[in-house]
Amino acid sequence: MDKYKFTLFAEGNSQLGYGHIKRSTSLSEFLIDSGYYVSLIINNKIKKSNFLKNDDVFKPDVFLLDLPSANDSLFKELRNTDSIIVGLDWQSKCIPDLTINVNEQENANIGTFHKEGFEYCIIRNDIASISTNIEKKGVLVCIGGADILNRSLKVSRYLANKNQSVKLIQGPFNKREISSENFNFKVFKNPNNLPQIMASCDWAITNGGMTLLELMSLAKPVWVIPQTQAENRLANKLLKAKAILGIGEKILIPSISQKKITARAASLIIDKKGMERILNEVIYLIKLKKI
Repeated sequence: MDKYKFTLFAEGNSQLGYGHIKRSTSLSEFLIDSGYYVSLIINNKIKKSNFLKNDDVFKPDVFLLDLPSANDSLFKELRNTDSIIVGLDWQSKCIPDLTINVNEQENANIGTFHKEGFEYCIIRNDIASISTNIEKKGVLVCIGGADILNRSLKVSRYLANKNQSVKLIQGPFNKREISSENFNFKVFKNPNNLPQIMASCDWAITNGGMTLLELMSLAKPVWVIPQTQAENRLANKLLKAKAILGIGEKILIPSISQKKITARAASLIIDKKGMERILNEVIYLIKLKKI
């Protein structure tokens, strides 16, 4: 096997969210485990690298750009190299060699080669490997790393008043203090065992980011409260496929039958093999370039 070199760029913060960083971290770990040289650069800082020389970080076979918004100056800098450029859920007007989008991006160009679909969804290993053979109880509320629209508390109180057993997750960028002592539901602040909590819920309320797709991969029926236009487009696409319970803040408590049907549709759409497919597409392009 040729040991190709990859450099991944990811960005995120309390306003843009943490999803791009989470999935690029997962992809970097997958590539290293698959035997490749990988450097991960988050918010312009090198977070991980198994390259033999630091200079090689910017001389890879492939640059993978996983950015929540356009960064044309970075793209133009990388375009001056001989490396292949791959854009994940691409937002810029610049044209990479390959774009791979889970959901089509508004007002963005596609690459010279383009792949699109939920089959390219990245599910991190601690989610993909967790046992789903555990007791499932209650509803999980996890509305983004920052809950930028401040919906978590209102939703949790509503569900608790509907006699639902609620677990509220406050993400790493959520600065509001919510204590379990003040409410009749449980509150977890950025818990280390989030995958286990996700696997143990019966259904969930989340936004339209990575957590939604991770819950779907665990065959969870999810009601979606989008926080951005992009999330709203994604949620409507999934609703059309009957893979989520509903959209918006007027939440309807699902029946057992509704949860069962939605969970099955969700698990069929997200099959946990997205990273393998992304790697295969990139390797194909590397080999094509060498012909």
